[in-house]
Amino acid sequence: MSFVKDNEKYERWLRKHCRVVEADLKKKHERMRESAGPEDNPSNWSMPVFNGRVIAALAAAADPQTRSGSVLVSRELAAELGVEDPRAERR
Repeated sequence: MSFVKDNEKYERWLRKHCRVVEADLKKKHERMRESAGPEDNPSNWSMPVFNGRVIAALAAAADPQTRSGSVLVSRELAAELGVEDPRAERR
């Protein structure tokens, strides 16, 4: 598995299906390069169900529109919205 190739493929797909804010995407890439640490190990990445729970919590929040156009980090948003990581539930 090559994260870089998979990510490039995903971003090409994303551009076909919605408007991508290139400046935000560039910011995401910069943050990923700068953050080399344990969170960059694929075994530490979020499970899709976790991201789904974060999205559902955001949609149910009183003010989801205030975050429109922002770059959001799942783990930070989860902590703010009180979403548990399913991997933590199995430990």
